[in-house]
Amino acid sequence: KKGDLSKAKEFYEKEMKLEEELVKADPTNASLKRGLAVSYVKIYSATNDKEYLKKAVEIFKQMKQDGTLLPTDEKWLRQYEEELGE
Repeated sequence: KKGDLSKAKEFYEKEMKLEEELVKADPTNASLKRGLAVSYVKIYSATNDKEYLKKAVEIFKQMKQDGTLLPTDEKWLRQYEEELGE
């Protein structure tokens, strides 16, 4: 339903803003960064706006480079990169 997606997007955007503030306050916290990436993916799912998926991929790539990406998130990174044509 259109209304449900609109409400979901609104909720996810609030969650995303909170996550962004938390990451800004503690930029080395891998758990917070993962939470922000997941928020971006949720907004992408509700809107199909690939800019959010790109932001999530950037975070996951940085976490992989830092050695903080969870093994279970590796598959999600590959899937999102495929969706973006990377």
